[in-house]
Amino acid sequence: MKRTVFAIIVVGLLASSARAQAPSPASPPEASPPPPEAIAPPAGRKDEYVALGQLVELAEGHGFALAAAHEASLDEWDAFESGFTAGYADWLAPHAPDHPEAAEVRGLAERQHAAYFCGYRGILGLAYLELVAV
Repeated sequence: MKRTVFAIIVVGLLASSARAQAPSPASPPEASPPPPEAIAPPAGRKDEYVALGQLVELAEGHGFALAAAHEASLDEWDAFESGFTAGYADWLAPHAPDHPEAAEVRGLAERQHAAYFCGYRGILGLAYLELVAV
């Protein structure tokens, strides 16, 4: 019997390093929400971010079996983020600085870099799940 496999990438996972630094011993690290400044740039909703174990439970609760899971390292997350924002530089390079859209594109790049490097880097994470519909 052939199985149907779904591979998903989840951005917005609470990073392991952030959970490890949770200040309150009264609540388990996986329950610690990200600080407001970290989630403001991506979406601004605390309920969108969960730890890897909670994400697996969510998938299993919706009829999937976990075949594999991997939480990206900070280097992988940096590469993902760099690839995402490279499009801005790729657009700016062939266009004149006074192009009608150049200021907007520069602003998008600056806001994204600030959000990542000064905000959610090391707090939010990235996970790869391989799920099988069961």
